[in-house]
Amino acid sequence: AAPERDRLALASTLNAILASCCGDEDGKGGFPGISFNMLLTIDELCRDDEAMVAPDIVTLSLVYHCLHKSSGEFESHCRSILERAQKLAKKKAGSQRRKQLAAERRRKVMDQDLLQIQSRLRELCGPDITVLENTEDLIVVSKPSGVVCYHTKMTTAGKITKKRKQKARSNQPDFTGQADISLVDALLDVTSLSTINPLARGIVHRIDRGTSGALVLAKTDECHLELVALFFLRRVKKKYFALVHGDDMLEQEGTIDSDIEGKHAVSRYRVMKIHEDAGKPFAVQLEVETLTGRKHQVRIHCAHGLGRPIILDPLYGQDGSQQLSDRISKLEKELNGMREMFFLHAAQISIPEFGITAEAPR
Repeated sequence: AAPERDRLALASTLNAILASCCGDEDGKGGFPGISFNMLLTIDELCRDDEAMVAPDIVTLSLVYHCLHKSSGEFESHCRSILERAQKLAKKKAGSQRRKQLAAERRRKVMDQDLLQIQSRLRELCGPDITVLENTEDLIVVSKPSGVVCYHTKMTTAGKITKKRKQKARSNQPDFTGQADISLVDALLDVTSLSTINPLARGIVHRIDRGTSGALVLAKTDECHLELVALFFLRRVKKKYFALVHGDDMLEQEGTIDSDIEGKHAVSRYRVMKIHEDAGKPFAVQLEVETLTGRKHQVRIHCAHGLGRPIILDPLYGQDGSQQLSDRISKLEKELNGMREMFFLHAAQISIPEFGITAEAPR
């Protein structure tokens, strides 16, 4: 276990050094030549020392981003890194997924406008899914609560078949809930997604099944590498709306600086509204901006950092210490049996280097 921790720490350190070569958001102050030479040095060390950490997708993405931001003199290097990332993805995939990746790279997808894609997605995922942005390189969608981003294992439960499409188009009641079609599977039925992440096509970040709101997915392998680098460099801004247990004693705004699983995690919050039941405050609506990207960051920071769990959160939520109001108790009964639906909404995602700020409808 200790050697593995050491390898992870070394990988984090190497990637942090590469990140320092990327310069600012305008591409100024970067050191593309140094980043590429550093990658070559890491490769050489890997050949001579088995304990050395091999470059991963984050490493390749940072070098690709650094080179791509500079002038065209590094174009051939960018191509070689892209091909290397694709080979790494192929190696990571199982035999069945490798066949799918090969087929996908040969696949020709007809161009569709935003409304066409949205209409087809709603047939598969229900009426609450919305396409916020659609370009040649990426797509931003507002995911409904209850829809999983992707299935970790290949499963027939969410497989999209002609029969299921017919059921969806005939508006059979509760079809989307029964089928458990993932967002990735639904998108692959209507558009192309990058192949760099073979286990979760197009995914560069995720939100939980029970969380609704904005999610960006890469459609091309080049964009996938760019987005992975931007997330690592913390140049993608995300804001959430959370409805938490509590009264009116919370400060109007503040910062939550609390480690998650030993990793630094920071969020900023602002009180938007205090909800009352029979004249007594029972819930607080917060706007939360994540300055780092840890798993379950908003849920943990609300529950443990503020001591105010998100309402209906099955993992970090009600522990018996909060007295449920009649309104929340009624909601629990209405949502009983639904797939982990709770009150967290990814309200906005901003990617300045792509000129995108997308707001998900509530």
